[in-house]
Amino acid sequence: MMTTVNKVGDENWAFTKGAPEVVLEKCSHIMEDGNKKKLTSEKREEILEKNKEFAQNALRVLSLAYREDVEEPFDEENVEKDLTFLGLAGMIDPPRKEVKEAIERCENAGISVKMVTGDNPTTAKAIATDIGLTDNPQVITGQDIEEMSEEELEEKVPEVDIYARTKPEHKLGIVSALKEDGEIVAMTGDGVNDAPAVKKADVGIGMGIKGTDVTKESADMILQDDNFETIVGAVNDGRRIYDNIEKFTTYLVSRNFTEIILIALGIALLGFEFLPLLAIQILFLNVIGEEFPAISLGLDPGSDNLMERPPRNPDVGILHKRNLFYMIAMAMVMGGTSFAVFMLSNPTEQIDLARTTTFITIMMMIITANHYRSLDDSIFEIGMFRNKWLLGALIALIPVILAITYIEPIAGIFDHQPIPLELWPLLVAAAIVPPICLEALKKITGKHMNTEYMYKNS
Repeated sequence: MMTTVNKVGDENWAFTKGAPEVVLEKCSHIMEDGNKKKLTSEKREEILEKNKEFAQNALRVLSLAYREDVEEPFDEENVEKDLTFLGLAGMIDPPRKEVKEAIERCENAGISVKMVTGDNPTTAKAIATDIGLTDNPQVITGQDIEEMSEEELEEKVPEVDIYARTKPEHKLGIVSALKEDGEIVAMTGDGVNDAPAVKKADVGIGMGIKGTDVTKESADMILQDDNFETIVGAVNDGRRIYDNIEKFTTYLVSRNFTEIILIALGIALLGFEFLPLLAIQILFLNVIGEEFPAISLGLDPGSDNLMERPPRNPDVGILHKRNLFYMIAMAMVMGGTSFAVFMLSNPTEQIDLARTTTFITIMMMIITANHYRSLDDSIFEIGMFRNKWLLGALIALIPVILAITYIEPIAGIFDHQPIPLELWPLLVAAAIVPPICLEALKKITGKHMNTEYMYKNS
């Protein structure tokens, strides 16, 4: 409830608005047909019944009251007593059409949406049912929270959908209990009383349109359009970005270890005189041949099922069991295949040509980057041509490969020799081995590796 004291003529009058059940406790009279009458228990029950009727129709209800000729001090104990009840005001704040779909997307994504409001429990329950929060909402009030210990609240929060008639301390307690329960909590708020809970949450979200400055300053991010669907879209973007980091990290590490394995095999079997790659070739592969595909993977549009899987486990890093398996296996495949090309090119007789064929083979293996666009699904399931940046990078590398192979003085910088036409089928065949192996590895891990550890609460 809220009360203001105003000068009316020579007197000070108090005007009060608030929750009907709270304001009625402070009222001793009622205004009917312009006459001030004693507020009876029967009339009080009639008002509360009307309030319940409004609430069941998803109306937010305020009770209005006043008191004339208020004397100082203007504090809660002196002002908010012996009030005269004036009436109820029911207001409708219809949810946006897209909210229902956004909540459904959250449910599919393993995100639990909870309503924390100062509204009447009946109103909150009617709104929750309307927006599809749940078919049978579990509701507790701020008063219920006050009667619970911290341990009891922690046990209760996972199953509660709606917290009604909450005060700032209740909201703070709810966020704290959820965090203690191991949840990652995002809290939205607009009013001053939301600021403590918004600040306490893992991700505090302030409303950009109707939010107060205090709440915005307490928030980690500000929602410019005050639209819940925008939060769901941000979660989707966050998952896509994290997935892309996983993709290009797995790709880059496996590519770098490819060169290590290749050089190690060359030294072990042929000695330092017949190294498969020169330093300038390795540098070119790292700067040009790997970075552009990796950057393109970072811009990947992502899979369509991002919001149809559980949240990832925050305790699992990028270099987890499955990704390490991909890195080691693919590095061995690419390193072994490129070394096979080196040996088949007769390095002891024509070392420059052997290095050229090996270098070009590794360059062409960049086509494998397209298959890293999903570490779960086959490239044929997610769409081979969706990442325009990556396709552009791969196409742009074709003239680069031809230039450093056949055009002088560019080829001479790398000590490259023109590759005979009869060797190109070998190079092409070697280049398509890694994509085939990666697709096979996806099938193997999907069937035989338990990946539940990657997801939260699995």
